[in-house]
Amino acid sequence: MQTFVDVILPLPLRRAFTYSLPQALAGRVRAGCRVVVPFGRKRYYTGIVWRVHYTPPVGYEVKPVAALPADEPILLPRQFQFWQWIGDYYLCAPGDVMKAALPSGLKPEGDDLNEVEAMLPAARPQREVYVQLAPAYREEAALHALFDTLQRRAPKQLDLLMRYVEQSGYLATGQAKAISKVALMRDDASPAAFNGLVAKQVFEVESRETERQDEGADATVLTQPYPLSAPQQ
Repeated sequence: MQTFVDVILPLPLRRAFTYSLPQALAGRVRAGCRVVVPFGRKRYYTGIVWRVHYTPPVGYEVKPVAALPADEPILLPRQFQFWQWIGDYYLCAPGDVMKAALPSGLKPEGDDLNEVEAMLPAARPQREVYVQLAPAYREEAALHALFDTLQRRAPKQLDLLMRYVEQSGYLATGQAKAISKVALMRDDASPAAFNGLVAKQVFEVESRETERQDEGADATVLTQPYPLSAPQQ
C-alpha cells in the first residue's frame, strides 16, 4: 500500500501539501519529521510532516519525498497544537509559523537537491568518555602499593581512585571495568586529581560512541514539556 504524507512548507500558504513516500522511507517517517520535497518546477524545501496516511490526493500528480534528513521527529503533537493555536490567533498560515519557529539551519531550501542536502547539518554521533584502571594496577598487590603512595603524596587522587574502585565493582569482582567519567566526577570530584591520575598512567581514558536516546528514553526536554499556564492554554 502506497504511503503519503502531508507536509507543511515554510511558505505563506494555508494548507499542507501531499507527497508520496518512497518504499525505502516507508515506516521511518512520522509526524514531526523533516523531509526535503520538490515544490514548483525547480525548487526544493525542507518541510515538516503534518500527517502520514494512505489516501492519494485527487486532481494532481503526486511528487515523491526527495530526502529524509533524520528519522527522529523534531516536533511533538503538543507543539503542533501550539502552532495551530498561533496560526488561528494571529491569522497566519502554518508555513509562516514554521518559518518563524524553526532556525534556518533546520529548514534549508534551494534550486538543487544536492545543494539543500549539503546545507543540512550532519548527524553527529554522541560520544562519552570512559575511564578504566590501567593494566599495571589491576593486580591487588600493585593497587594496594598505589594506595599507600597516594595516601602520603596525593590524598585527593586517592579519594578519586577509591571512588573508581567502588563504582567499577572491582572489590566484588576483581575486574577493572570501564565506567563513565561523568559518573566518576559527580559530587565535586577534583578535575586536577583526575588529570593527575591520567598523567601517572593510573587511569586509561577512552571516548566511545553512545546510542542516541529514543523517544521513550529519559529525554525530559522533549517528552515532558513544561506545563502551560491557563492563559497559554
